[in-house]
Formats: sequence, C-alpha cells, structure tokens
Amino acid sequence: MIEDGFDELRVKRGGKPASAGSASRGARRKPRAIPVPEAFDGLDDIPTTLDGVIPYHRAKLKRDKLLWALKLAKHLGLEALQNTEAAWLTDKLGDGIPTRDMTGHFTGLHRRGFANRSMGDNAMRITEQGEEYLGSL
Repeated sequence: MIEDGFDELRVKRGGKPASAGSASRGARRKPRAIPVPEAFDGLDDIPTTLDGVIPYHRAKLKRDKLLWALKLAKHLGLEALQNTEAAWLTDKLGDGIPTRDMTGHFTGLHRRGFANRSMGDNAMRITEQGEEYLGSL
C-alpha cells in the first residue's frame, strides 16, 4: 500500500476506481448551425452600414448593436424581429448576440423607450426615439 499509494482504493465520481481508466474531460461542444430565418431567406448581401447611423462594428454596447439590427431589419422591410432572428442577424453582422442574452439587452432598450415588443408574436421593433438615439451615436 505504501509503495503503490491509495490510487486503487480511491473512487472517482462515476463510481469507478481511479485506476479503472481516465475520465473523459469535458469535450468541447460543436457549434450548432443556426438555420437562416425565413425573413432573411432571400437576402444574399446584408449591409453593415446604414445612412445616418454609425457602422455596426463601431457600436460599443451590445444593446446598441441590437438596436442597430432592429433598425436594419426595418430598413430591409421587416417591422419586427424575433429573438432567434435578431441573434442570426447580429451573428451575420459580425458580433452576434446569443438568444439567451437578448431579453436583457431588449429590457435596457425598452426602459429608455428605444424599442418595444409586439403583443401578438412578442417580436422586437425599434421606436422613433430609438432611431433618433442611434443617429446621435
């Protein structure tokens, strides 16, 4: 026992002795492919600049980037975006906002009156105050 140590007696979390084999370390997850939302299905080129607004990559805050994406959606003829559509669009613009963070960023915009949600489908849309704010950045 003294020479070999206590490795044979030690039990790992899986219930196997330590000498029973190496534990598999947390394998990296493969990124999942996000399908193109129907709203953007026909678009080949997504602009990263809009007239009168700073370029997307120059917006410093994620909530400003979300507002920028909402402005772009409106420019493209979409009145509102679902969380998954906004996540896809921000990813294509170069600095994606995950869907799990979307509500927090939207809440900050909503408190200031820059964005609101549709009662019917809970989609986010930019307000006039939001467009004015975005133009002032």
